[in-house]
Amino acid sequence: MAPNDHNRADTQTYLHRIGRTGRFGRVGVSISLMSGQRDYRMLRQIEDYFGVKMQGLDPTDWDEVEKRLKTVLKSTRAQASYRPEAKDVDM
Repeated sequence: MAPNDHNRADTQTYLHRIGRTGRFGRVGVSISLMSGQRDYRMLRQIEDYFGVKMQGLDPTDWDEVEKRLKTVLKSTRAQASYRPEAKDVDM
């Protein structure tokens, strides 16, 4: 469920929470679970506020969920800001 402030999406709290998925220059993925129309409306408010389009996942097809997560983690956009440290490089 998206954090809320009087039935409006609390965009700053949401940003803080998902920001914890990628730390120290690493790529991360955030998955938001929804439970009904209220959550759906709040996630749409978050999309509008940040100008992003979230992707839906089919919770009954875990193979597809895994495939899409791997695609996101390997995407050029996700890797653009990643700078491997010495310990991350295979020698």
